[in-house]
Amino acid sequence: MDLAYAATGHKSQGLTRDEVLVRVTSSEDRQWLYVGGSRAIGRTTYYSVVTPEPAIRSDPERDALDVPAADRTPKDQADQLATVARRDGSKRLAADTDEVLNVRSMSKRDLRARRDQLARMIDTGPRDQSCLLAHTTTKRQQDEQRLAEATGRRQQARDLVAGLERGPARFLRRGDLGHARQQYEQAEQAYQVARQAADRAADRERAARQAQQQNQAHREANPDLVAEYQAVVREDKWRTRAEARAVELERPGWSRELGERPTTVKGGRTWDRAVEQAAEYRQRWKVDDAERALGPEPHGKDVSLEQRRARRHAEQAVGRTRDLTADRAERGDRLEATSRHRSDHGRPDHHDRDQERAM
Repeated sequence: MDLAYAATGHKSQGLTRDEVLVRVTSSEDRQWLYVGGSRAIGRTTYYSVVTPEPAIRSDPERDALDVPAADRTPKDQADQLATVARRDGSKRLAADTDEVLNVRSMSKRDLRARRDQLARMIDTGPRDQSCLLAHTTTKRQQDEQRLAEATGRRQQARDLVAGLERGPARFLRRGDLGHARQQYEQAEQAYQVARQAADRAADRERAARQAQQQNQAHREANPDLVAEYQAVVREDKWRTRAEARAVELERPGWSRELGERPTTVKGGRTWDRAVEQAAEYRQRWKVDDAERALGPEPHGKDVSLEQRRARRHAEQAVGRTRDLTADRAERGDRLEATSRHRSDHGRPDHHDRDQERAM
């Protein structure tokens, strides 16, 4: 007869008994161990299988069979229970699945509110300390290497002093023992300094490792946080560019204050930025003035500091477009004056030079 086992931990969920016997073979997980260990009103006994039990059989062809679900790696019972308690066997339910954020169906206000919320969650979360952890690990290894070298030098100096003290005094030269003791003191001081440096490096690495573990735990708890933030920011920027393009094509009355869009790359970017900020300000603060880009100056106690700051930024952007228009007009006047000056001084133009060549 061979010994056989039946794992009934899953079927025992919801049952209550006076005494429970739990068999642990290292193949269980934390949820299974909790179910098995919480069924008893009285005593719970754990039977830890740390090595496979031998199968005593008369048939040599079946002697190679192993006990099912037994871990062949011998280990301590406390380590086995700790390993089982750390193993998470929970399954992700359909009700726990996060709903995919549909950024296209969100309004501009909700989109930016969600963007700010995600930004705060990212900023308040633990920072990535992988670079710091790598640096502190390298520093700890270097300091441990110096500590090992200082330990060897100290041991050599100690052995030298011990050998001189045990040796016959007539064979010692004058000052040999004192010189050896002085070397040992110097080696001891170097060892203490290296020991302190190694301890500090180990503490820094431990702190960096704990911070990196917190960062990893935060990322595991919020796996879609960065991707959702990037999607929200991308949608917000796309809508802003689309609104600026619509203003450029439709040319509403308030856009005449910004002038024509410059043909240069720098001027075009400045104009687009001014249109984006003006359109955003009008939409956010409900400005319906058809002639002025930013509408009337807000007054009163109800005006928030955020609205004043947004208007100031929009005014600066609109002012930069006016400066570009003024500079472009000034350059055009200078170019016209230069050409008039050249014609007044009798310089022939291209048509006159062609006639002279033909003659």
